[in-house]
Amino acid sequence: MASPSLQQPGRWLALLRDHPALVLAVPMAVLATTLHLMSQVTPALVVDLLAFFFAAVAGRRLLLGALGVGVVLVLAALLPPEWPTLAEYASIVPIAVAVLQGRTRIAVIVAACYLVALVTEADSTAELAQRTLVWFTVYALTWAVTDLINQARRARQRVTHKQLVEQRHAIARELHDTVAHELSLMSMQVQRLGLRGDVDPDELETILDSCDNAIAQLRAMLSVLRSPDSPRTLAVEPSGSLDQQCQAAVERLIDHGFTAEYQRDGDVDEVPLAAQWALAGLCREAVSNIITHGDSDSPVTISLEADAETGETRLAFFNRVGPRAHVPDHTPLGLIGLRERVEAVGGRLYAYASAGNWTTMGCVPKQSRAVAAPEEARHD
Repeated sequence: MASPSLQQPGRWLALLRDHPALVLAVPMAVLATTLHLMSQVTPALVVDLLAFFFAAVAGRRLLLGALGVGVVLVLAALLPPEWPTLAEYASIVPIAVAVLQGRTRIAVIVAACYLVALVTEADSTAELAQRTLVWFTVYALTWAVTDLINQARRARQRVTHKQLVEQRHAIARELHDTVAHELSLMSMQVQRLGLRGDVDPDELETILDSCDNAIAQLRAMLSVLRSPDSPRTLAVEPSGSLDQQCQAAVERLIDHGFTAEYQRDGDVDEVPLAAQWALAGLCREAVSNIITHGDSDSPVTISLEADAETGETRLAFFNRVGPRAHVPDHTPLGLIGLRERVEAVGGRLYAYASAGNWTTMGCVPKQSRAVAAPEEARHD
């Protein structure tokens, strides 16, 4: 859960990490435009804008952007001395992008070429030494700062990975308890049938359903236990249908002072077991986030839809963000876990803020991966 405000240092660091070329090139272009309009040197402005354009391109096409900036630096050196430019500062951007992408060799080559292009403009040995020292220092600082950002990102990824592995183990243990319960129930029902000496078709169907559920849960649990580093993870089987889970979510929100509305569309009673696993976890997490970060003075809408045409089940939560909710500079761990649970059954998760409103939506196909598990298990 997050507020749409971006006025936080961590958010800007995240933008610098994800879109370094734009974050660096756009402010430089604005500054160059302002200075040139004040001095009325239009040709130099064109050269600067061209340099910062290629610097921004380096974010998507590093080699093309770096080459473009180099060509513009050569053109800038041909301008009259009375037409000063800021094009040389655009050379910082491709170097920063190369370091952030881990392309060290390209960063070294680009920095060396730019350094040669910039120092050749010197008119004397003293100026040559000065420009070499200045731009070598600038490029070294650029490299150091971007490398620190990379180290911080890797450290965060290690922490997140460790937390996710621990979460998988916890889920696996809970699934183990659920499987044991299902198998025990099936065993008792079979024992009762054996004692009576007759066979009730309805009870046999119940046994088969319990068996399918137990096998599906067992295969999911084994998948997590055998591959603890895999992104596949499932939630514990929900108590009650998904429709009942949503109704309970409304009651929980009302108990916490929210006004909640539940909308359902389609045959939601036929939601597959795999979809219930994934979407029940989404329901619990979304409600907890709303209670923690939502605005209790604004209504909350829960929508459950079973699309008969596409076979897709969609569960969505719409609420207003509370005034004190903060914007994290990374995806919260709860949402990461939910995304993995939904993707594990072939679904998709959407979670985003817009104009002070927060939307969380999970979409799961009818033919989810885990639905086929019982059939596969019968042939093992």
